[in-house]
Amino acid sequence: MRIVIVEDEPVAARRLERLVREIPAAASAQFTHCQSLDDLLGIGTMSTGDILLLDLNLSGDNGFTALDMIAGGGFSTIVVSGNVERAIEAFAYGVVDFVPKPVEPERLLQAFGRIPIPSPAQQANKSLAVKDGGRLRFVRLDDIAFVKGGGDYAEVHLRDKSFFLDDRTLDAMEKELPESWLRVHKSYIVDSSRIESLLSHGGGRHACILNDGTEIPVGRSRYAELGEKLAGR
Repeated sequence: MRIVIVEDEPVAARRLERLVREIPAAASAQFTHCQSLDDLLGIGTMSTGDILLLDLNLSGDNGFTALDMIAGGGFSTIVVSGNVERAIEAFAYGVVDFVPKPVEPERLLQAFGRIPIPSPAQQANKSLAVKDGGRLRFVRLDDIAFVKGGGDYAEVHLRDKSFFLDDRTLDAMEKELPESWLRVHKSYIVDSSRIESLLSHGGGRHACILNDGTEIPVGRSRYAELGEKLAGR
């Protein structure tokens, strides 16, 4: 389990982590600190079962912007903020709880007690943090068909045939994705578990067919290696 603390004041973030570590269920969690929404974007992926502790007042950022984008992320969000007058608004975004500042250990424990325990299968689900047109959002990996490079940005293509642009290069995106996602071409990354078959069109042109019928180019230098990986799964 990973716990992500989004708080722009380092002292407050460290105190919050210390209080969370006193909760038995969270004592062995992996902690990540973010001071801005850009930092939150940089964490890459989050799984169902992960917990986000989010302040609403961030230097230059509005925590509600994050809430607007992460509603479908699959992980649990607890707002930790002194803006108690906005608690009802926060609950409308589906947060687990709203813990007012200054944080009391008993109140934080109560909030963690409201977090649903996901099944092992659910915990395997991950969401990828992306920045779409300057807006932060989390997209379930299960909803992504493939990622295509476009110079200084990447096109994230969804299984419903829609797509959006992320302001990272394909090289940067490759580092954020789980190991099952493979660079099959200099311009394409796909989830290897969704590859149904490989094709050779002749003339050094190769492709892979995804389980939804999509054909993706495969680089000549990657064709043999990909075939070995698929044969061994």
